[in-house]
Amino acid sequence: MFNINNNINNIYESYINFRNKINISFEMFPPSTESNKENFSETFKKLSKINPSFFSITCNQNLGGNNKTFSLIESIKRKTKIDIVPHVTCIGCSKKELSDIVTNYWNSGVRKILALRGDNFSSNLNSDFCYASDFVYELKKIKNFEILVAAYPEKHPESKNKITDIYNLKRKIDNGANKAITQFFFKIDNYLKFRDKCFSIGIKKEIVPGILPIYDLLQLKRFIKMTNVSVPDWIYNVFHKVKNDSNSYKIISGIILFNIVNKLFKEGVRSFHFYTLNRSDIIYSISHLLKINKINISNII
Repeated sequence: MFNINNNINNIYESYINFRNKINISFEMFPPSTESNKENFSETFKKLSKINPSFFSITCNQNLGGNNKTFSLIESIKRKTKIDIVPHVTCIGCSKKELSDIVTNYWNSGVRKILALRGDNFSSNLNSDFCYASDFVYELKKIKNFEILVAAYPEKHPESKNKITDIYNLKRKIDNGANKAITQFFFKIDNYLKFRDKCFSIGIKKEIVPGILPIYDLLQLKRFIKMTNVSVPDWIYNVFHKVKNDSNSYKIISGIILFNIVNKLFKEGVRSFHFYTLNRSDIIYSISHLLKINKINISNII
């Protein structure tokens, strides 16, 4: 049963375990309007204070794709020393086009890439790449990037089954990927079982859990429709009780995020990737607590 007071007490008792022991990274997406640009900039500045391992910047083919992501990253890299990791999608691109894109990234100082197939998959699409594993293989021949790839603890929506999906991940690792970042999840056992299965078939690279804050149920339900992610009933129930109270949402969402990290930490996980949705409120508070060096509990209670 979800109890706010008990969960807050658990946070106070657990925070010291994380001091200087974990790596945090953030995902953001390119802003689409002028007002969104201001919000992006403010969010980026605030989260930079956490000193994350890196920021990843998504790529949406419907909103300018790889070129828009490249332009944004060029601008960001002039203002920060933090690693910036572009999402690069290969579907619909020729080998020449992908080579030009990633070579430009390399020349601008980017050394890490999140290599993805992309969502606009069609058998009629003119592309030299059908799968991310092919892209990873080609990418390693172009430049010696550190390559990150996607993983799906609850199966990619287009995969036949979980076993097929895990072997798809293995192909990406075997072709040169250095690390995987998962789709978000809320059932921790699903991640742990997935990690164990990956290890059992020879995947030895780190599988970083992706963590998603909940800002409202309608948004969450939209995400769920696009994925195979399952949400425990108690999460729906507790948010239904607070309805549209944004402050309660933030508190409860923050507690859920912290508890996920806390439980995964106890299972040996030391790196966490947060899907920020270009918002800093919940993410900044939790990340700051996770990475803080010293805290006086008496000043908080």
